[in-house]
Amino acid sequence: MVRRHRQRPHPSNSDNQGGKSFRDRIAGVVQIDHIQSPPPTQSASQQPTQRVWQAVSPREAKQQWQQRFAADPIDLTHLPKPIVLKTRQILAALEQGVSPAQLQGRRFSFDRTLLRIPVGYRYRLLCRWYCDRIVPLQVLSHEAYNAVARNKKQIKG
Repeated sequence: MVRRHRQRPHPSNSDNQGGKSFRDRIAGVVQIDHIQSPPPTQSASQQPTQRVWQAVSPREAKQQWQQRFAADPIDLTHLPKPIVLKTRQILAALEQGVSPAQLQGRRFSFDRTLLRIPVGYRYRLLCRWYCDRIVPLQVLSHEAYNAVARNKKQIKG
């Protein structure tokens, strides 16, 4: 019986750079929000747009993330990152005039000016619907939302 040993990759071909995992190696790369436009000599249909990437230290990435909360109309600091991103997409859509019905938004039966829009499976965005605009109030987890939905907790705003 012949034993076969698993061949180890040569250190020069190794994907493991200095003991860092793939997640650690890409942690310093952050996508910049603007898109690079094609040169004026070529039309936009001939050359696709390219996203610009910039290497940023994890500390700078965290500072940039914290600075984005200042532009939000409601407090999102207590939420997980995927929920923050989805909430920002919903808020941007509401600012552009998208109907709440397209975002699966529904009115409460006890207060027809209060809207609830699902943000993922466990969170809800509460908004107040005035005659000319929709004002976001807060994002609640499903536990906190249940108290509001049963009309046991009043919403200020």
